[in-house]
Amino acid sequence: MNNIVLAASDETNLASAIKIVKAYDEAGDIFSKLGQFNTHTYSGTNAEREELYKLIEGRKIPFWQSETGPSGGSGLQSNLLLTQKLFDDMKIMQPQAWLDWQMMEEHNNEWCQLRGNFTTHDYEVIKNYYVRKQITSFFKQGYTMLDADQPQVLAAISPDKKELVVAVVNTDTVPKQYTTCIEGIFPRDYPRAYRTSAQEDCKLIYPDIQDRGSEWVYTAPEQSLTTFVIPL
Repeated sequence: MNNIVLAASDETNLASAIKIVKAYDEAGDIFSKLGQFNTHTYSGTNAEREELYKLIEGRKIPFWQSETGPSGGSGLQSNLLLTQKLFDDMKIMQPQAWLDWQMMEEHNNEWCQLRGNFTTHDYEVIKNYYVRKQITSFFKQGYTMLDADQPQVLAAISPDKKELVVAVVNTDTVPKQYTTCIEGIFPRDYPRAYRTSAQEDCKLIYPDIQDRGSEWVYTAPEQSLTTFVIPL
């Protein structure tokens, strides 16, 4: 039973999590009893993400984003907004794990990846499954997150430094152009790319990339998520 630890406090939003961390510090004897600190991110600002990161950093305790879900929009847009939240959480809070609310649900296409009828036991894969696949199939355990100065871009490199993964999310209803500086990174081949949009489900594509030497320019279609896998 020695491997059982306490995880707390699973507050529903970042403001409450920050308040709890400060209360634990004031009490003086709480963190020493915890094996892990958890928070949800149903709501919160990037300033609060940064504050919570600074409060938890250096405590030598696992830190999880243990539950979240859609916070606006509907359908695909809702899923993409949740992806933007994932990007913000991972880049600013830097938790060791990031968890969705649940895998399966009835009668909606936002709070799940599999929609089902629990009476008839009929189930179907929905768009959010492919949105999640854009991340979980390519950003793998052990990869190192890289700094990306655009909020809509998430990047990571494999442990052997032979693969770079870059994801670009566009939550807008119009196409958006993104410029990625790859100075000091030497692609071995043209990247594979996968995209989820209203018409695509994590589909292998051959994107139109403008190569400007140390910069690549990519125009993301409206309401889309694109993942580039770049061999180095």
